[in-house]
Amino acid sequence: MSDFDHFRVERIAATEQPQKLIYTAFHTLTTDSFLPEHKQEDEYGRLFINHWKESKKQRKQITMEAYAPLNHPSLTLQIRANRSTIESLDQIMSSTIAFDSQSLQETADSYRKVVSDKKHPVDDCFYSRNAGLYSIKGEVFEWTEEDKNMQLAAAFSSMIDYDNNRNKGIPVEVAKESISQNLLINATVTASLRDWLLLLERALRLHRTYEDKALIDLIAEQVRKFAPEIFAWWYAGFDSIRARKKEEALAS
Repeated sequence: MSDFDHFRVERIAATEQPQKLIYTAFHTLTTDSFLPEHKQEDEYGRLFINHWKESKKQRKQITMEAYAPLNHPSLTLQIRANRSTIESLDQIMSSTIAFDSQSLQETADSYRKVVSDKKHPVDDCFYSRNAGLYSIKGEVFEWTEEDKNMQLAAAFSSMIDYDNNRNKGIPVEVAKESISQNLLINATVTASLRDWLLLLERALRLHRTYEDKALIDLIAEQVRKFAPEIFAWWYAGFDSIRARKKEEALAS
């Protein structure tokens, strides 16, 4: 099983023809005419980008109206990752994003299956990265197969503690505190395209863990599929700014 099998991001709801909606909203805000002529979805994406660029040329500073259309289409994703990575994602979300993560209060007992069913794989409920070389803030370290197995064993032990406590009548509120942070949980997130792009931008600017980066990559792929032309335009602009800042930092 690969890391990307542990972490999953799936689209469960989305605005239809998001790029048409964005272009129509932009057209409404920046012209005196009504609905634009009928086009294919990819054409609407390119039309928005071209008109946005033209609007920017005409002004030294782009107006908020130029960004407002990105607020209209929304995308809902179901996300699965370990608890600490889900919590890290929540920390960089804006207040306008609807974020609901799995409640251990309601679901912790369902994980007892890993103790009661000896055939149930531990890594179906707990995450541990695959063996290999990793880097955090420039520091390279090796994560071995033994490290992985030891982490999963510790997680399994935490679930045994939880199961024993529940069998003794200890309530979930107290017993759940013994469960390891690498428990795999779910979250449901709904955001406008603008908020998704801002979230990706914040995440890409930060020095994130390997797990954070793996999850952000999966989210980015879903956002790309949702509005491909606009996503490619946004990423090219972000990458250009990042490259320029890197050159300036090296020159200083």
